[in-house]
Amino acid sequence: MNLLKNILIIALFSVSGAQAQSYVDFAIKPTTNGKAADIWVRATDNGKAADEWWYVAGQCSGVSDAVWVRFTDNGKAADKWVRFTNNVKAADKIVCFTDFDELDDDLRNSIFY
Repeated sequence: MNLLKNILIIALFSVSGAQAQSYVDFAIKPTTNGKAADIWVRATDNGKAADEWWYVAGQCSGVSDAVWVRFTDNGKAADKWVRFTNNVKAADKIVCFTDFDELDDDLRNSIFY
């Protein structure tokens, strides 16, 4: 009986760990350095103009493979237009931020309206 109980506990922790690692599509590292950025993103409130909708799952730390994102107001310079949503079911991607302090107030407000 104890062996079965131990196996179930190990299986439960294995599944929880796998889910925790895969619940976001990618982590975002905001940057103001355009040359360091992997992608330039224009945040928009217009859902029809957006290429993708992103749900922010929160802040993530200790991520070594984060995508460096330069947020811009220049729509022509942007690689992608993104609408942030608080509805996870409406989102195309689930993301997390490595550091919210690196966001300017306008962008922070558009994400957490």
